[in-house]
Amino acid sequence: MGFLYMEIEGDYNYMDSDEDENMAFIKKHNKIIELFEGDFFRKDENGDTYPLILPTKSIIIDSRNFSRHNDLEINKERARARFFSNIKESECAPEESGNFGFGTTGFPDEFYTDLFNLGGIISGNSWYWSVLQVECGQSGGYYSGGFTLMENGLAESFTFYEED
Repeated sequence: MGFLYMEIEGDYNYMDSDEDENMAFIKKHNKIIELFEGDFFRKDENGDTYPLILPTKSIIIDSRNFSRHNDLEINKERARARFFSNIKESECAPEESGNFGFGTTGFPDEFYTDLFNLGGIISGNSWYWSVLQVECGQSGGYYSGGFTLMENGLAESFTFYEED
């Protein structure tokens, strides 16, 4: 049986939004936010808010840790997989694009639009999640690249590296 293991690191762009904006987003998308078990937004020691992870931490998504049968069941790792499954643009070579995935659908486009617009992006930068290595349960190589938040989903950019 195949699996997908991915370690993701965030960038250093925090959200330029206040608590009222964050709470309005959480209220509007409560059913989705609940799936993250209270771990969608995080604050650093300065009180700055980051989506999904702090810039000094990483998250792991391992498809072996959740069932693919019920996307509505609360499971933080599955929710993270769904977050990174709404791909709108791919900058991978055609033979590399779409060769891995979590086997689940992403959240509705409106969720990404509201997150994209939440408080604006600092310094005109975008949110980017770096992925150093993706293991797909098969030998022969791995993927490296990342995801960028877009107005209606995510853009991916990955390269496949053959094992030596």
